[in-house]
Amino acid sequence: MKTSQLKKDLFYSSYLTLLLGLWSTALLAQTTLKLDHPTATYTVGETAQFELTTDQSGTAAYKFYTRTNGPILSSGTINVVAGNSISIPITLNEPGIVFCEVDINNVIPISAAIFSPYDIAPLESEPSDFDNFWQAAKNEIAAIPIDAQVTFERNNAYSTTYRVNLANINNRRVYGYLTVPNGSGPFPAVVKFPAFGDSPNLAGIGEDVAERTGALYFSMNIHNVEPDQSDPNAYEPNNLNDPNGVFYKTVVTAGIRVIDYLHTRSDFDGQNIGLLGESQGGGITLMVAGVDDRVDAIISSNPTHCQNLGFKYGKASGFGFFLNDSAPISHQQSVKYYDNMYFARRFKGTAWMMISYEDDVCPAATTFAAFNQLTGPKILTHSIDLKHVHPGQFWNERYAFFRRYLPTANPSDPNVGNELSYAVEAGVDQNISSGGQANLAATVINNSNTNPNIPVQWSKINGPGTINFGDAQNYSSTANFTEEGNYALQFAAEDTELINSNPPQYFTYFDAVNVTAGNCTDDDGDGICANQDCDDGNENIPALPGTDCDDGNPDTENDVILANGCSCQGTPIVNCMDNDGDGLCADQDCDDGNPNLPALPGTDCDDGNPNTPNDVIQADGCTCEGTSTNDPTVCDVEISLGNGTITVSGMDEPIFRLEVFNQFWSETFFECYWDNCPTNTTISNLETGTYVVKVQSFTASWSAVCDFVEYVNVVNTGGPCTDNDGDGVCADQDCNDENENIPTTPGTDCDDGNPETENDVILANGCSCEGTPITSCTDNDGDGVCADQDCNDENENIPTTPGTDCDDGNPETENDVILVNGCSCEGTPINTGEPNCDNVQFDGSNNQLTISGLTAPIEIIRVRNSQWQEVFSCIGNCENPIALSNLSAGLYRIQIQMYTENWSPICYKETETTVSDATASNRNQEVAYLPTMQIFPNPAEERVNIYISDYGENPVQLTILNQLGKVMLQQDNALATNNGRATIDLQDFTNGLYFVQLRTNGRQLMTQKLLVARLY
Repeated sequence: MKTSQLKKDLFYSSYLTLLLGLWSTALLAQTTLKLDHPTATYTVGETAQFELTTDQSGTAAYKFYTRTNGPILSSGTINVVAGNSISIPITLNEPGIVFCEVDINNVIPISAAIFSPYDIAPLESEPSDFDNFWQAAKNEIAAIPIDAQVTFERNNAYSTTYRVNLANINNRRVYGYLTVPNGSGPFPAVVKFPAFGDSPNLAGIGEDVAERTGALYFSMNIHNVEPDQSDPNAYEPNNLNDPNGVFYKTVVTAGIRVIDYLHTRSDFDGQNIGLLGESQGGGITLMVAGVDDRVDAIISSNPTHCQNLGFKYGKASGFGFFLNDSAPISHQQSVKYYDNMYFARRFKGTAWMMISYEDDVCPAATTFAAFNQLTGPKILTHSIDLKHVHPGQFWNERYAFFRRYLPTANPSDPNVGNELSYAVEAGVDQNISSGGQANLAATVINNSNTNPNIPVQWSKINGPGTINFGDAQNYSSTANFTEEGNYALQFAAEDTELINSNPPQYFTYFDAVNVTAGNCTDDDGDGICANQDCDDGNENIPALPGTDCDDGNPDTENDVILANGCSCQGTPIVNCMDNDGDGLCADQDCDDGNPNLPALPGTDCDDGNPNTPNDVIQADGCTCEGTSTNDPTVCDVEISLGNGTITVSGMDEPIFRLEVFNQFWSETFFECYWDNCPTNTTISNLETGTYVVKVQSFTASWSAVCDFVEYVNVVNTGGPCTDNDGDGVCADQDCNDENENIPTTPGTDCDDGNPETENDVILANGCSCEGTPITSCTDNDGDGVCADQDCNDENENIPTTPGTDCDDGNPETENDVILVNGCSCEGTPINTGEPNCDNVQFDGSNNQLTISGLTAPIEIIRVRNSQWQEVFSCIGNCENPIALSNLSAGLYRIQIQMYTENWSPICYKETETTVSDATASNRNQEVAYLPTMQIFPNPAEERVNIYISDYGENPVQLTILNQLGKVMLQQDNALATNNGRATIDLQDFTNGLYFVQLRTNGRQLMTQKLLVARLY
């Protein structure tokens, strides 16, 4: 099979990691890996204990590492005994995060511990002209007229939405949706940036934020097309040789342009601006907030573009993974202008950031590096067990955050409360006399609870002397200073109220206050006392190291401020021979007869060899080299499939990387790197399923040749075998190797050849066909059930479908329904108290499971069989009761989570129950009553087919919900017009996880998951 080269290797971002987050509990529920400290936070040099608990016995292999696919810190094996816990220790001697991965019988839990996170710092200083570079970009966009083009899109009772596009630099446009809440205004404004990708509608209409916040809401697309279209040139052009050529420059100027446009609107209040985004959107949020001082408050979840040079130092680097370990110097310099550590330190407003400790897309070690640079009030949500998933607060409490920090916000939806979110305030700046005392008073507000009883800490950020606090662990304290001067004091509070929630998380709150101790002289007014100011006549000194300056020496050039922030020094001007006049001395010029060399790597050139096309300058800036037309490229790699095998051949480039994953990219089956990949590689012993083959190749000088991904379907029949009927089942395992339709699904109609039986169906073994004897019997109510088998032979409506409404005659029960035996009517006790997981009841008779007592406003229910396979789930849309039919007899595990209307946790419970087998007659009746649903393809891209077998005559309602329980599509009886089949167009669905639900006569039949995942 010949592979085709994809245009680019796009990452599965939040939509896939959300799916993995939802499924991880089911996959690893019997094996857990937890830290001995509930916050998973340690100090450098402290030992973290990873505690492994499993129901398996044997040898487990473990390894520690600080970044995915990075070097292994240590590894080993341990012997585990089912039911016993064992600790695996690790110590980190520098600030950062360490992952622990354990493999026991192919069950591989992963957990992460972080060490001294608030000490994680940038690995390099920022470019000396960082501010000049971005000021030039701001000047560039300011010189272009806004040219706003606004058209009506839609409206509802509480808001109106417009489609907007604006002029940007490089002849590009900024596209998006503006939603205006109803009301007289003026309103504050919120700008939303999208997650990574180029699928349509990543920048969606934000009526919910506009209406619940009471703000103008601009959802911005970063590509050069309308927000409901896909850009064929997404993320292009992108030239890492020049900081002005990096794609994200136009994204930042687009964000600035949106703010420009908002300031032209009469319904904007003129001053209150908020930004938000998750993943890439969170990264852009920090960028725009760092260069545009009109921004007041931001929300950023797991932001990208942090510690861009991490790979250079063997450490983690955040998405977009600009650089490999040996990137050219020009690339390294360019991406420093797009590192959020340097943007963050320039934002002075209030910031709320979310960091997931197990994130392998935006590793926590990188996002902490940016968080630590924020200087204003800041709130941090620590998500201990999440990967690249954004916690519920990002979606549910963003409204309350902006209502607090954008003072003119007022919801247009009258059904929304006016609650305000978290807040932290260290107090006001102070000036005290020499030897005086500063009185400190900080405030934290959490869910309207002022100064909760949580640990707090005052500490010194900087200043000339020592600070003696009266009580450093109290909201109110005093501070005395040993020397006169300017001091910055930090207040921090840690809230672990939700540390035992699912998933576990906690919060920290930070703010700072400045105190000037003593009547110090400050002639230049830069806020630094003369006795601490290296130049008290120049308000620009001290300055950031690397800032341009003039040392007054005409014999030096490239003058910059040195590391002490005060001294200005240049490098000597050297007079040397320069034959080609390119500014390089002959002894440093690789070709002093050619002013065009050295040149940027990747520049077109001619190596003089007619057999090598695509000639470009190599990484040294001098050598010109092309690719040989006689050598095969990675685009010619062959992928062939065998019985449980994948063979990749033709890997003839000097440098290769080959990886094989499962279809969700969550498990690696094979990998080889760089110069140790054989030309022909076979991966064996694979189970039947879909796999991802990812291949990258490079020239000997590390110039990229190709990079592509191929999905392949592997079939493992267990070895060569006879298969006479060609149904894919070996003869020695096929109960009828002359009939391609056997084996088949139990319950399928068949003919057992016996005229004295009826209701013939395939039995549970998938092979045998058997009916029930035709019996002449008494049937008083004429319902077709013999009196000796009819639980009520005077009522033709009994027996009936389980879950049918009825009346059990008991005034102390509610939600009365027919039970799984089809006869008994029973309700659940009327519960006048608060919802409680312990009030949930289960009935598991006759191959059916009924779950009742679900009385909370919001519930998440998951049911798994004894093999930990999920057979049912509902998220926020659960029925009461839930009736599940056609279950195999055996043990089932049930997970229950209850929440308030605002998604505050009420309770969490995991329990087990047993489903018993039914009689043959009951089984036959159930086959007639209940349909089955098939969804294909799944994952889906542009459309999905839904098929219901045993459709019957009852009207079936089809509903598709997103992961927050919001109804995305509903068809009341569309399936009836096409024999139980429906094709759904997914063009309005963004990438992510959805739930397909069937209901009939108001009763939920079943729910299945649908993943929408586009790779373009």
